[in-house]
Amino acid sequence: MPGGRILRVAEEFPSLCLAFDRLAAEAGMVVEAVPRPDAGDWTAALLEAIARPGAPPLAVATVTPLHWADGTIIDLDRLAPAVRAAGAALVVDATQAVGAMPIDVARLKPDFLAFPTYKWVLGPYSLAFFYAAPHRQEGRPLAEHAGNRPPVMGARRYDRGECHDPVGLPMAATGLELVAGWGVPAIEGRLRDLTDRLAEGVQALGLAVPLRALRSPHILGVTVPGAAAEDLVAQLRRRNVFVSARLGRLRISPHVFVDEADLSRILAALEAVMPGRG
Repeated sequence: MPGGRILRVAEEFPSLCLAFDRLAAEAGMVVEAVPRPDAGDWTAALLEAIARPGAPPLAVATVTPLHWADGTIIDLDRLAPAVRAAGAALVVDATQAVGAMPIDVARLKPDFLAFPTYKWVLGPYSLAFFYAAPHRQEGRPLAEHAGNRPPVMGARRYDRGECHDPVGLPMAATGLELVAGWGVPAIEGRLRDLTDRLAEGVQALGLAVPLRALRSPHILGVTVPGAAAEDLVAQLRRRNVFVSARLGRLRISPHVFVDEADLSRILAALEAVMPGRG
């Protein structure tokens, strides 16, 4: 749609930006990256951007269920209907969500949704799952080969080559079986309990975290005033505590195998590496 708008959040992960930047340049579209809201409410900021008077017509919204850097929620149940009402396509990168929180394709009705297996469904690198709505199954695949050309029908049109991986597929199946056996609601509840306890502990140390209503159940972004996140990651690693540095924050993302003793170790290590206490 020449003159149309591709919408996303600011500081989005590159893989959800680069292809759409190219699409915008080729099709004469504009990209709008919604700035990080002061209150941390991405959903409200995106809804406001969709409905903004005088903005170019919305063509595509490329979104995730939460911001990858700090776990702040993007409520797709509220966002998806607004995108559809605007006549736009909804593209969902569910990398950081599937397996740790419910994602219902039938309810969201995305045009496209994808996620790799190496994150929260406990699978290997190099394998991902992809959903294309029925009216989006005749597009141009990223890689063309004999396995995804006619007479192949449906979303198999987008399969990569050599997709029948005799190693990766069994690994992915085992991870999915574990997640299905535990049940996503149970996983979400367990991870919410862990991150709530972590949030309480880091706040007691004087560190900042997003409001609970804006936090995902499984990723906690922690701001440490006066310290570089990358330096803290290295110091914590030396204490056998492993977290990530993302956009100036610590990203702590426990899985179900983390227990209460681990939480105590994390909090003790954080306290030890805080500026002025190490």
